[in-house]
Amino acid sequence: MRKRKLTSIWRSRLIFLLPIVFIGLCVGSLVVYAAMTLQEQKENQFQVGNVETKIEEVFTKPTTIKPTVAVPKEVKIKNTGTIKQFVRVMIQPEIVSSITSGSNKLILSSKIGEEVGLDITGDWVSGNDGYYYYTKAVEPTKETAVLFNEVTLKGGLDRFYTGGTFQIVLKVEAIHCHGSKADGTGAFQEAWWQGKKPTAAPLTTINTALMSAVEE
Repeated sequence: MRKRKLTSIWRSRLIFLLPIVFIGLCVGSLVVYAAMTLQEQKENQFQVGNVETKIEEVFTKPTTIKPTVAVPKEVKIKNTGTIKQFVRVMIQPEIVSSITSGSNKLILSSKIGEEVGLDITGDWVSGNDGYYYYTKAVEPTKETAVLFNEVTLKGGLDRFYTGGTFQIVLKVEAIHCHGSKADGTGAFQEAWWQGKKPTAAPLTTINTALMSAVEE
């Protein structure tokens, strides 16, 4: 079985002449589905000034992962910078079949809420845009509330899933909390939503929560 390595993605932008960093943190837990071996990989990259984050997790490697049986995996995001930050996370599950198509392995459907179950906690809200937003500012050296506590594969998966590999990649983006409450604007809007204020839920709810924590 070929091992696959996923690397994290980072990028930085400049808004209002203040340094901002999008820190792509990748945490992968490569879990064999059907009694083979297991690996875990974690790679972190940090860049630019005072806006930095780190994934913190509690994870004991199981020997296998079975459908409908929850695997404990507690994930939080820590502010390792020196200023308050807003955080959002993209969660990307991937299941690769052990059955090949020619020389290529098959990438199987692994959607959250369908093939993959995550118990997302209340302080995190899905924006229905591929990201989960933490609805509070994170102080320096502090952690967010738990993003999720466990991972579950649904039952009734077809034969292509048997013997396959399963991993979860987290892409974390962080930004400073600067903005103007009087104008209802924040740097997070520019960085994450192209400077536009959302007009529909759930992003309107997320915007209201983050604006309440903006620092002028």
